[in-house]
Amino acid sequence: MKSDDKNSKTYKLRFGEIAIMKGFLTTSQLEGALSEKIGYRPIGEIVLERGWMTLDQIDMVLEELNSK
Repeated sequence: MKSDDKNSKTYKLRFGEIAIMKGFLTTSQLEGALSEKIGYRPIGEIVLERGWMTLDQIDMVLEELNSK
């Protein structure tokens, strides 16, 4: 696995962990979104399209993710 692939996978998992911790997503919703992921498609885009998270919620998760 290339370093970029590993970092990308870690980022997606961390996004999901934070979203679940904040109560924005369920585990099953995250699993569903990850199963739809093809190529470089932001996980936030998938959950937004599904109506599982709002833009404000996605922004909150990204702010926390990027502050670490």
